[in-house]
Amino acid sequence: SKRTMTLSALIKTPADLTDTAISVFNANEIDFVVFYPDGIEVKIPYPDVVKTTGFTPATSTWYHVLIQIDTPQATATNRVKIFVDAVDVTDTAGSVYPAQNSDTHWGDDAEFEYQVPLYVGESNPNVWLVDEIAKFDGQIYAASDVADGSHKPKDISGLTFGAQGYWLRFETGLAATIGVDSSGNGNDFTDVSSGFVDGDFSATVP
Repeated sequence: SKRTMTLSALIKTPADLTDTAISVFNANEIDFVVFYPDGIEVKIPYPDVVKTTGFTPATSTWYHVLIQIDTPQATATNRVKIFVDAVDVTDTAGSVYPAQNSDTHWGDDAEFEYQVPLYVGESNPNVWLVDEIAKFDGQIYAASDVADGSHKPKDISGLTFGAQGYWLRFETGLAATIGVDSSGNGNDFTDVSSGFVDGDFSATVP
């Protein structure tokens, strides 16, 4: 679906948030979910931007971030909802919500449908950590369905991922399996960077 989905990820902020950012979900290099030093922005469909103004991340801290996208909703503020550690961040002053029934670029079946992350930082590309990245295509799930109310992941194998859903667990610690999709869909990722090695994985996980 291009209109209804849930995006979920565990993200650890760096020790220095200055001038760094991470794009965790990207569709065709147009629609993004970006974690900034001063909050979260969901650009969908770009240039519409829903951004948090009531959440400032701490440094060196794990967060569970869940985005509900449901553009058929009649109420604009229900079309994109941002949850941090199961808390609905409703302070989104200045945001531009997508029009009702807008198509996103997730679901285009194009080359960049599953590119993640698009970029990590500008001054230091190696300070952000991500884990348990999931997309539920055509489904709206609550944060409590995916995590325990904070940043502790649950077993989500019983949830419905939809045809274009995926679940990246990074559980083996082996570079050869970094892009393996655990959803059962086989939507595996391909490493297009300079190349991961086994030592790139962190033992610091939730």
